[in-house]
Amino acid sequence: MAANYWSSSHCKQWILSRDQINQSHKRDKPELKLSQSDVRQITNHFVNQIQQLAKKFTWSDPQQQKGLRQRVVATAIVYFRRFYYKYNFVEFCPKLTAPTCLYIASKVEECSSQAPAYRFEREMKRLDASWPYNISGLLEAEFYVLEALSFNLIIFHPYKPLTEYVADCRLDREFLDVAWNIVNDSYSTETSLMFPPHIIAVACMYLASYIHPDVDLRHWISELSVDVKDIWAAAGELTEYYESMKMEKKLPMQEILLKLPTFTRDL
Repeated sequence: MAANYWSSSHCKQWILSRDQINQSHKRDKPELKLSQSDVRQITNHFVNQIQQLAKKFTWSDPQQQKGLRQRVVATAIVYFRRFYYKYNFVEFCPKLTAPTCLYIASKVEECSSQAPAYRFEREMKRLDASWPYNISGLLEAEFYVLEALSFNLIIFHPYKPLTEYVADCRLDREFLDVAWNIVNDSYSTETSLMFPPHIIAVACMYLASYIHPDVDLRHWISELSVDVKDIWAAAGELTEYYESMKMEKKLPMQEILLKLPTFTRDL
């Protein structure tokens, strides 16, 4: 296990350029007749599904928080995005890949009450009664996901640097909550594939400062040992996401999902 981000596979192998990401889904676009917007919409549908599935879990201990931890969810989303950077929807059905990524993430992140595979099957069918897979498919898909990720399972997230930076700037909990929510939103974008976690953290703080006009981070940012262009680029990705939520005309999700293959290889 890498002790820090800079020596990790996350840093050395999994920071991608926008051009690299745009080259993904080469088969999906012609074979499934998907636009880039469709690919983004499908991906975010399953990102949301991962989040909803994680909330379904309950534990016998009434003192324990309902659902899987946010870190588990964030890790699963990164796995999902990495997987579909390498593969196409026509090769592996995202209906199976999404819960599989959450299952793996729950084990990697050492969830305090790790749920067995049958719980993922049960909760997935409660979430979507038409889910066409079973525990055997989930366990077999686990191998394909691990292989696609090259077994690089340690993910560094923006939450820890965000907390440290907010404390360093002596900002209050209200500001932290706003920036934290923007970090959560960042998983609906490709920033986790494109930028280091500390850059995403600073970009989220920068955007949060617009909601808190009394907070001026320009001097603090200028003193950081980072390329400021990366911060603006990450902030731009997030801003573009928020703008697209307002402006982008979307097809009904069920209409797009009908384009996906039901089964994946022999699973």
